[in-house]
Amino acid sequence: MFDDEEGDFGLLLATTSEQRAAVHAAESQTGAVLERWVNQSMAGDEYRDYVLAGRPATTPDDRPWPTPQSSAARSATS
Repeated sequence: MFDDEEGDFGLLLATTSEQRAAVHAAESQTGAVLERWVNQSMAGDEYRDYVLAGRPATTPDDRPWPTPQSSAARSATS
């Protein structure tokens, strides 16, 4: 599924065969906002824009950046 370089990247939050369950896990466990999702190939461009903008406190749509929950907080809400 992953090539060797990508296999250790990231944090596994959930495993599911249902798209809605995957979206719910991402939103509830990381603060992801559905309207701002991009595909993997766009993530690098988005991050570059964020860094070049001086890592602003709010997003271009004036929302705060999501803050991932700690593993203890995730366990409490599961």
